[in-house]
Amino acid sequence: MDRAAGLFASVFTLGVQLIAAPFMGFLAEKVDIRATGRPMPEESIPAMTVRVFKRELRKTWYWLWRAVLILFVVLVIYFIPVVNVLASTVWFLWSGWLLGMQYIDFAADNRQVPFTVMLERLKSKRWMVLTFGSVVLGLTMLPLVNLVIMPVAVIAGTLIWVNELADDAPR
Repeated sequence: MDRAAGLFASVFTLGVQLIAAPFMGFLAEKVDIRATGRPMPEESIPAMTVRVFKRELRKTWYWLWRAVLILFVVLVIYFIPVVNVLASTVWFLWSGWLLGMQYIDFAADNRQVPFTVMLERLKSKRWMVLTFGSVVLGLTMLPLVNLVIMPVAVIAGTLIWVNELADDAPR
């Protein structure tokens, strides 16, 4: 029963994120402009569509093959007595990293920062990104809180990008 509920929650959250993604990009844009006072780069709608589509494919490739590897590791760990208690922790931390990356990426993408550059910056603040994503993941598990966590996470991820990871972030 618990696994079915977890699977349902994961699929539901993924579906909501896919539907809400364009709106979250606009939210990140407004937060970025308000925080920095700088306008977004000029770009036509067709160019933006192609750029965003390519980025999503790149991001999906990034997490998909790694998820398969981590799933394999988790399955191996799961069948080792005593060590198997770490399986859930490994998967939770991986999911936290992905959520941190996802919510920070809205701001990086709006500023047209290449995915590889954004990823390097995230890795330079690995613990901050992992902590942020893990907190967001934990909050998505709370009833009612999970209804508002997406926009809050986009706002927080945008502020993390602006204040910690962007080229002109105060250091």
